[in-house]
Amino acid sequence: MLENQVLMTDVLIPKLAALTPNGSCYLNEGDFRQPDFQHVFYGSNYGPLLDVKNKYDPNHVFWATTAVGSEYWEPYPADGRLCRANTAVGR
Repeated sequence: MLENQVLMTDVLIPKLAALTPNGSCYLNEGDFRQPDFQHVFYGSNYGPLLDVKNKYDPNHVFWATTAVGSEYWEPYPADGRLCRANTAVGR
């Protein structure tokens, strides 16, 4: 399964993206490992949506893999528990 995930994320999705410049997809149709999910799934709406998320969920309690604000957290590799991301988060 991991080989197929890498194939999808690193080989197939970039080829499809090259065929559809400025294309996008719905959150439930996308690759959960999409490196640029903010742009691909939300486009120019991501910034305003993150503002709403920060206002109503400032502690980022509600989380999903590619949801708005999900970059504030990262799964711990050993067991999948969520940990605060070590990288700076912003737009």
